[in-house]
Amino acid sequence: MIFICISVLQAQGDPNITMEIETVTQPWACRTERRAYLLFDEFKADTCARCYHYMPLFSFKRKFKYLSWLSILRDPSTNFTYEATPLNTSNELIASFNDESYVFKWKQCCLAAMECCNRMLSAPPIETEYAYKVCWPNGTWFENEYMREWTNYSKCGRVDEHRNYLYFHIATYSISIVSLVPALIIFSVYKQLQVHRISMHKNLFMSLFLNGFVVILFKSIVILDELKRSATYETIMDRNGDGCKILFILTKYFRMTNYMWMFCEGFYLHKLIAAAFAEQKSLLMFYIIGWVMPIIPV
Repeated sequence: MIFICISVLQAQGDPNITMEIETVTQPWACRTERRAYLLFDEFKADTCARCYHYMPLFSFKRKFKYLSWLSILRDPSTNFTYEATPLNTSNELIASFNDESYVFKWKQCCLAAMECCNRMLSAPPIETEYAYKVCWPNGTWFENEYMREWTNYSKCGRVDEHRNYLYFHIATYSISIVSLVPALIIFSVYKQLQVHRISMHKNLFMSLFLNGFVVILFKSIVILDELKRSATYETIMDRNGDGCKILFILTKYFRMTNYMWMFCEGFYLHKLIAAAFAEQKSLLMFYIIGWVMPIIPV
């Protein structure tokens, strides 16, 4: 991602503000996993030394020490140093391996890293996505109308893709809720089903129903609205942060009740098998486990 800083050259009150756009990019170098940018020769020496360093101990007769600040290998017994490149076929470096198969693996690691770096340098990816923010003449960053320092990430986000995922989630939860409603009605209407076993099922289904309902509310009211965020649009999270927090907590609570009622179902079945002739007089213990205990972790 390229970061662009927009410097305002004229006065803030001037309607005809002119701006100088400065694109800040890294020099053409390859980045290591330590986020260091190195030129090709430096990258080759460092990555080959790291390929050697990360190989398991059983690959070596004696393992040289990796000097990260110099990107070289040092023989602890002689203190001689060696440049770790596939072209270095010195007897000492090759002899540190147990056999040729480990030498081959080390060279393959080096060559793969060098090929990747060379490919990126010869045909670097074209940057089409970038973020930017406005710098005022007094050295401060632009603040939106809500007095918040603001960076525009709209050019580098995957908003449409994320919105489609949210629509898919909402649709699947809606299908689950619609499927649970007939089951809850049947369990509640027929008197023949007013037994402890069916009461356990009914509470589990109610937990699933409430979880789906609250998740749909949170995704449709908060998350979808957050995707509209811009410098001029105040989202519901800005207008009613406390309400959003409560709704988010409810999603976690009802999710936890799902798991607790599944546990209650399993525990109840275990009691039926272990004590088949013992009558379950009350479900109070299960109500506490299913509806009260989830409050503790949430």
